[in-house]
Formats: sequence, C-alpha cells, structure tokens
Amino acid sequence: MKKRILVFVFLILQIVFTSGCWNRREPSELGLVAAVGLDKDGENKVKLTVQIIKPGEIKAPVSKGGPGSPKAVWVVSSTGNTSFEAVRDFVNQTGRRLFWAHNKVIIIGEELAADGVVRYLDFFIRDPELRRRSFVLVARGKAEEILQAEHPLEKIPATAIEGSTKAGKNSSTSAVVNLKQFVDMLTSDSRDPVASRIELTPEEAPKKRGIETTEGGGKEEAVNRFKVDGAAVFKRSKLVGWLNKTETRGMLWVTGKVDKGIVDVNCPEHNGLVSIEVIRASGKIKPVIKDGEITVNVDIKTEGNLGEQACQLDLTKPEVLHRLEEAEAAAIQEEVMAALTKAQQEFGADIFGFGEEIHRTFPREWKNLQKIGIIYILN
Repeated sequence: MKKRILVFVFLILQIVFTSGCWNRREPSELGLVAAVGLDKDGENKVKLTVQIIKPGEIKAPVSKGGPGSPKAVWVVSSTGNTSFEAVRDFVNQTGRRLFWAHNKVIIIGEELAADGVVRYLDFFIRDPELRRRSFVLVARGKAEEILQAEHPLEKIPATAIEGSTKAGKNSSTSAVVNLKQFVDMLTSDSRDPVASRIELTPEEAPKKRGIETTEGGGKEEAVNRFKVDGAAVFKRSKLVGWLNKTETRGMLWVTGKVDKGIVDVNCPEHNGLVSIEVIRASGKIKPVIKDGEITVNVDIKTEGNLGEQACQLDLTKPEVLHRLEEAEAAAIQEEVMAALTKAQQEFGADIFGFGEEIHRTFPREWKNLQKIGIIYILN
C-alpha cells in the first residue's frame, strides 16, 4: 500500500514539474530570418544584413501599387566586432530575438571573402538553430545589396535565391554548396573551397523600354534583380577569383557533379549546331605514381539525348553518331581544360580535389610530398 502511495505521489510531482513547454517561444516574439549577408565594415568589423519575414504580408493580396506595395520581408543591418556581437545587436533594432531555423542562404560579400571567411563563419557553425544545409553564395559586390533586391515571382527574395541556386543543378553551370560542404572544404588540407556566385543585374524601368506603366501614370524606377551562376574560387579561406559558367561546368565534369545540362557541338561536315541534353554523367579521379611522378587521370562518362538538330545529318548511320560523340567529347574536354588552366595558372588553387584523392590513395607518400607536380591526363 505504501509503495502505491509513493508511486502516486511521484506521478503527481512529475505532472506538476514537467507540465508545459519550459522553453517555448511565441512566433510573435521572434524575428524569422530567411537570409543573411556578411560584409566587411571598416578594418576589423563585420556588417550582417538579414531578411526578416513579415508573416502578416505573406498571405496578403498583391497590391496594384507596384513598388509602393508592402513587402513581405524587412531588410535590416547590424555591425559588430564579431558575427555574434552583430547578431545580438539586432534586438536593439527589431525588438525581437532572431530565429535562424528557417534561414535559407548565407551570402558573403566580395570584400569580406577576399579578407578571409573563417573568423566570420564560426557563429554560423556553432549556433544550433542554424541549418547546415543553408546554401553558401559569394556576391560580386556587397551582400547587403543582394538582399535588398526584389524578385517578381516571390514575395520572399530568399526563397527565389534558394530556388535559383537549386536550379543551377539543371544546367550544371553553378557550384551548388551548402554550409556543411563549404566548411568541410575550408578545413581540408588538400582541397580549396568553391561556392556559388550571385550578382545583381539591373533591369531597365518599363518606360525606358517603351512599355506603359500601371494606372495613374506614376513613375516606375528600375529594379535590381539577381542571378546565380558561375563559381567563387578560394585559396584556403580567401577569395581569389571567379569562374564563368563554362569554366564552372568544366570543374563539375571533373568532380562528377554534372547532373544535367546542354552541350552544343558543331555539326560534323555541315554548318549549324546540335544540342545534346546530358541526362547522366560521372567523373572519376584516379591518381597514379609512375617513375616518381604523380599523374592524375580524369575519366568522364556521359549519356545524353539529341535535343535539337540545326543541320542536315543522317542519324541512322552509326558513323554519324560516332562523329557526334567525338564532337561532344571534344567540347567537354575544352570546358575541363578551361577550368584547369584558370585554377592552376591564375589562382594556384586545387578546387578539383586532386590533392584529396592523392592523400586518400597514397597516404604514406602524401606525408613526404612537399611539392607535387601534377600531369593532367584526360580520358
């Protein structure tokens, strides 16, 4: 009987002391962050800019007022000696504690990236609220300006940036990297980091293009848009340059990250182009040590469909298909060599993971290698 009473009392105490959510936070007390940008501010300070979602404006009907209509996000900036200090200072402006679980993208300004990103990213790695799958992008110019830009199809610009980044996989012309992958590359001793490039593309005002604006004849100013393509290249933790779309896909061929895309080749013995749609691709790096020299073989395999033919070709003949395959291989090799040449000669960076593969394949030899002469052989 006494045991039953003790158990009953214990259960009552459990109910009393564990009832409710002790660490609950009401949405009305939080600032929901959709995107964050980092810029350099002076010599040793960092400027953080965030897009904070305004829940009341998300479901609101679109107004005919155009640029004057309410926005679904509030863009606000804060400065500090560290990222953590800048984050804590936001509450003085917003009156709310920032909530990071919905953050979609981290945009790093060009000047800060060139100065080195390690010290500024530590907060984003340590904070448990931040998603490690948030995309990392590097801005041509200031990250703050990117976050202030609008998008015609999305009320929340961060959603559009996330969508454009994901869409880069369809054309394989952008280096799609999330926070975890970027940090892994930063901490690697045998590979240099890359990230997606984002930049502004100013759009003319409608009247300049000879298009009538909305009712009332009011002036409609030009609006900055953004686009995501290409790649930012780092040497260790510092930005050293950029790859265009062609060079970026050359890098992706080598690393086996080409998902889809279009390869245009010249028609064999005819004028015009043939567009080949890549549906599957793989890239394999195989290091070999021969006669004391390290050779890296890159084996690229693709499978595709004929998407468009702008010339006269008899595709029923096997020799014609064979010539098309050779033309496609030559086009891919040209893209790869463009990326290799720029990375090696201009940046001196290993963005392909050659050193990583050598380290993995020959761990003993790697310890003794001070200067590695790599011969690129493409199969």
